[in-house]
Amino acid sequence: MPFDCVAVDPDPTLDHYNYDYLDENCSCSLCSEYKRAKEELEEAEAGAVGEGWKSMKPKAKRRRDAHLHMLAISNQRDLYCEMSFLTQNKRDSADILAWLLIKLRSKKNSWWANHSAKKTLSAWIVEWATERDLTTAGTRK
Repeated sequence: MPFDCVAVDPDPTLDHYNYDYLDENCSCSLCSEYKRAKEELEEAEAGAVGEGWKSMKPKAKRRRDAHLHMLAISNQRDLYCEMSFLTQNKRDSADILAWLLIKLRSKKNSWWANHSAKKTLSAWIVEWATERDLTTAGTRK
């Protein structure tokens, strides 16, 4: 069941980058949605055996939707995990990851599936810093 965005509550932890642990033990919303999307894709693929990708039959459409959703949630989870690793033990890590959770909610599945992997981690950091500077510009003396 594809969603336009992923609800991120309960929030993932700040140390959210050990994939082996996350796959087995984490129950945050990102990991829970990732596990659901993976199961949904496996079911959809099994149900659409013999159907071509371009087929307009319901089983093929369900498989395409499940694939898109899996790409989207996988990219979201990977971005959060990579950013969590990159910012570990940094002064602003909590602020960056809280900002990122807002971004995870703000874009549609199609953007996460098709475009997010093209955006570098440094581009995300620059975007955070730019937004932070714009929001704090009026409070500086």
